[in-house]
Amino acid sequence: MMLVKYQASGMKSVLIENIDRKEFWAIYRRKKKRILEDDPDGDYLYISCEFPKLSFEIVNERLADGCDQYIARPDDWPLTCGEPA
Repeated sequence: MMLVKYQASGMKSVLIENIDRKEFWAIYRRKKKRILEDDPDGDYLYISCEFPKLSFEIVNERLADGCDQYIARPDDWPLTCGEPA
C-alpha cells in the first residue's frame, strides 16, 4: 500500500510507499500524540479516524487550509484517480 495525503487546497502527495496496516496505524498514533502535545485541550486541533478503514483526518481550525486527510491506497491505485486530466 501507499500513504496518500490530501490537503484542503486540492494538493495531493504520496508520502510513503510499501507500507502495511501496522505501519499505517503507527503513523496515526504518532500524529495523534503530536496533536495532543501541541493542543492538549483540543481547542483548535483534532484528529479523527475511520477505523477499520485505513484513513484519518487532521483538522487545524486556525488555518484556512487546515484539513489534511491521509488514506492508504493499494499499490496499483492510479495516481490520477478522481481528478481532472
